[in-house]
Amino acid sequence: MAHWIRLRAHVEPPVPETDGEPVEPEPKEDRPPAPGRSADFRRRRAFLFHVVADEYDRAIAIFFREVFDRWTRREGVAFPDDIEPTSDAIAWASQQRQDLRPGFVVPLEVLTFSELGRLLVNRCYRFGVPMVAWDLAWSLPKLAGHVGRSVGGSFSVALLGCGAVVDGKWKDSDYCPRLRITARGSGQAGFVKWLAPRDRDSMPKGLRPEFVDLRNLAASVAGRAIDTPRGAAELLDIDWPSP
Repeated sequence: MAHWIRLRAHVEPPVPETDGEPVEPEPKEDRPPAPGRSADFRRRRAFLFHVVADEYDRAIAIFFREVFDRWTRREGVAFPDDIEPTSDAIAWASQQRQDLRPGFVVPLEVLTFSELGRLLVNRCYRFGVPMVAWDLAWSLPKLAGHVGRSVGGSFSVALLGCGAVVDGKWKDSDYCPRLRITARGSGQAGFVKWLAPRDRDSMPKGLRPEFVDLRNLAASVAGRAIDTPRGAAELLDIDWPSP
């Protein structure tokens, strides 16, 4: 794991214009915004995650970070459900964080992949918080509890924590949506969208869940394919984070 990046090393801490100590402006309650202000809400909030994979392309850890008005609201790391995180693994995850002065860093949460899957559904589907990652079509299947075929050559993903194995077969939760991932051809990031859950009352009201694929954005800026986050950092003249 040591060769992976410090996830926030290039992010400058916001400096609020106040006379006293900085206080993070955090929403008091987790409830969906009114339809009239949903667009403004999405511009102010984002949920980012980054998959760390081994040499066999298996996810061994996933960092996540939720921001509100550029402030870190929550931050943590998720490990596979069948692995008990050791103190060494948690210490390694803590070392990937940027060094910020007290008051700017929230406690590091430690979740399972299933807990992170449910958190993604809650934040990004039900609350309309944009989901942000590098190559979503590659990253999201790392959290898959089940993968099935969908229409038009695409495939659907049920996230861990959003269903269960019953009598040897996967059964989706009635209240959690699947994700449809559509390939765009070799070397191109795929398209991602939410599918409606069986329970229609669980669908978001007045919101359109959004995705931000950083690989697609980098390719749009460069006018060519960008294969790695390091390549995107070089394109944008950002110092590449290092351990």
